[in-house]
Amino acid sequence: MSARKLWFSTVEYRPNPVDAETGVIGLGFLIEFTTDKYWVVSAVLRAGIEDPQIAGLDDLAKPVLQHRSEVISKEINRVLPFIHEPGQALSRLAASNPWSIHISEPREIEVTAEASDESVESIQEKYAYSIYWTRWLPAMQAREVAYAAAERERPLGARTQGPELNPTSAVRIPANVPPPWLLPPASVIRPLERAT
Repeated sequence: MSARKLWFSTVEYRPNPVDAETGVIGLGFLIEFTTDKYWVVSAVLRAGIEDPQIAGLDDLAKPVLQHRSEVISKEINRVLPFIHEPGQALSRLAASNPWSIHISEPREIEVTAEASDESVESIQEKYAYSIYWTRWLPAMQAREVAYAAAERERPLGARTQGPELNPTSAVRIPANVPPPWLLPPASVIRPLERAT
């Protein structure tokens, strides 16, 4: 067995880039990892966004979210010429995407890999499901619990006074949805060049 590095970053839509809570829509996550032969960067994104969430968005945000897979794939391809070793891709993507399509700073996970003849796609699938169940989903559920607690603590008059500034903040679609909601990962797979 050998230790390998795996990095992941969350991808969110933030109506207000400086507000990490109000109206945020979790779009999925990015993973970057190596195998014995390859270096992989993948986007694992939600297949669908609920109509009430889309309806509350402005005319600029709607097409971006409707074509989120293509947008993220273009962003990955845009940074590829500037990255030279594993671990740099997600950092570069996070640095260049702190806006409404927000990519978080990558978190590193050490994984144990057994020598095997598994395909890159099979390894990628294992990592994607593991991150979904152990990192992404718990974070989304914690956000929902915090949002619900904050709503309960707000004075009743504050909940009903005036128009809602951000209509999407009132739409809370549960994150507890099984993995088939994930789009097939968009991936870039490069040969891993080792120093000799």
